Amino acid sequence: MIVEGLFDFFFGFIINLFPTINISIPSGLITGAVEAFQVIFYIVPMTTVFAILGITLSLHAFRIVVALIKTLWDLLPIA
Repeated sequence: MIVEGLFDFFFGFIINLFPTINISIPSGLITGAVEAFQVIFYIVPMTTVFAILGITLSLHAFRIVVALIKTLWDLLPIA
């Protein structure tokens, strides 16, 4: 709790050093972006996209596991 209080104090001090920035986004821009995403999601079948992402992520995970196993194997002192 003491460390958390110190972090809150420190980061609060740093955040208060910077001025507040107000950004306004026109509502037409948001509705246009939503409509563009709706068109993209209508054209591209999401099941196919999820399948491609799943295969890609699983291949990367497999490569990471193989690299970790090879690293551990190289670190073992086998005569």
